[in-house]
Amino acid sequence: MFLKRKIISEIEKWVNKQEILILIWPRQVGKTTLLKYFFDKTNWQKFWFDLDKIKDCEVFSDYEKLINFLKLKWFDLNQKLTLFVDEFQYCRGSERI
Repeated sequence: MFLKRKIISEIEKWVNKQEILILIWPRQVGKTTLLKYFFDKTNWQKFWFDLDKIKDCEVFSDYEKLINFLKLKWFDLNQKLTLFVDEFQYCRGSERI
């Protein structure tokens, strides 16, 4: 439990910054669970992408597709938006880890 709290507190330092945060850990250690924890905790607009799913991967396959998708879904352009991307290693052009 101590390790879990320490990891959460370390990630919380980055949550409100306009940065990209990438979690790289071995398989089956709880990355998705950790993402879901922060997804549920986020109070602003958010989208969840699971690149293990073909339709989500298709949106992510091209920068313009992603931007157009977000423009359609992002209702309040003045509100902060956070993207949660799970299974990013399945993104086209990346090597599977």
